[in-house]
Amino acid sequence: FGESGSQFFQRRYLHMFLVTAAHCLLVAAAAVSAFLLRFDFSVPQRHVLFFMYGLCVWECIKPITFHWFGMDRSAWRFMSSPDALRLVLANITASIASTAVIAITCGPGFPRSVYLLDFAFCLLFTGGSRIAVRIVVDISRRETRAGEQRAFIYGAGSAGVILVREIRSNPKMNYRICGF
Repeated sequence: FGESGSQFFQRRYLHMFLVTAAHCLLVAAAAVSAFLLRFDFSVPQRHVLFFMYGLCVWECIKPITFHWFGMDRSAWRFMSSPDALRLVLANITASIASTAVIAITCGPGFPRSVYLLDFAFCLLFTGGSRIAVRIVVDISRRETRAGEQRAFIYGAGSAGVILVREIRSNPKMNYRICGF
């Protein structure tokens, strides 16, 4: 593979760090969006402390939960149905855990609708960012290369899908898949 073991681990941990940083930004964006939407884009002064506390809880719990579900170890450009299911389960688990912590520590003063809004926005942002990366990668790879041969795959089962992924990810295979 042309790289030493230490280089592989450095790249892997850099990838995990960058994905975790992206998760933190997306969690923060979800929290801000939830509070802004709940209060018609003008958060009252008495709820700013709740926002800050909720943001701290979400920033602690959600990235850890995403790591626990392995969301920082998968490549966004290869987003698949099992990845989407794990992302939904990770968001549900993280939202339930953070809701429990906030409800126990803040009591009834914390706006209840923000829990659901935060879950919806966090799921939308984390899932949407992965889908956007996959779309961009797919579009960038569709450009025609010189000498490329057009091909159809007989059989649309799992083996056909694996073959398409291999052809698209390996530039040495000079094929353009036109259909199944």
